[in-house]
Amino acid sequence: MEEGESVATIQVVVSGCVRAFKMLPDGRRQIVGFLGPGDLIGHLSDRQIAGCEAVDAVEVCAFPKIRLENACSEERAVLAELDNMLAAQAHRAQELAANLGRKNALGRVAWFLLDRAGRSARRSEIPLPMSRMDIADFLGLRIETISRAFSALKKSAAIATGPSSFSVRDHGELARAAGG
Repeated sequence: MEEGESVATIQVVVSGCVRAFKMLPDGRRQIVGFLGPGDLIGHLSDRQIAGCEAVDAVEVCAFPKIRLENACSEERAVLAELDNMLAAQAHRAQELAANLGRKNALGRVAWFLLDRAGRSARRSEIPLPMSRMDIADFLGLRIETISRAFSALKKSAAIATGPSSFSVRDHGELARAAGG
C-alpha cells in the first residue's frame, strides 16, 4: 500500500508484521512504525497517510470503508472498538516521539525491545522479523549502532537473540537500559 493511495478498505493485521513508512523528499524511506496483530492499516480519511509493506508473512482482514462507517453509526460497540484500536496506535506513536527525542542509542534499542516484548503473545522467544536496518531506520540510528546496542544488551544478560527473535533474560536490566 503506497503513501497517498486512495483508501477503500480498512485492514486489521491478524498475524505477521507490517512496516509503515514515509518517503522523504530526498528519496530516503523513514520507517514510522511496525504494525502487528490488532493494528489498523488505513484510515477513515480518503488517502493512505503512510506506505505499508509486509515484513514477513502477513494475514489481514479487510473491511470496506463504507461498511465500517455504517457499522460504526449503527452499533456503538464497533465504534468503541475502533476507537480503542486507534487510541492504542496513537499512544505508541506518542511513546515513539518521546523516546526518540530523549534517549541515547542504547536506551532507544532497549525501549524498542521492551515494546516488542509487551506486544507479543509469546513470552519466551519474541519474534523480531524486521532487519537490523529496518530497526535502525525506525529508531533514527545507524545499523552499526544497532549491532553495538544488541551486543551490549546481550553482554549485560538483559537479552538473548536468535536468528529472527529475542528473549528477555533480565527485564530489570533491560528496563534500566531503556531509561538511558
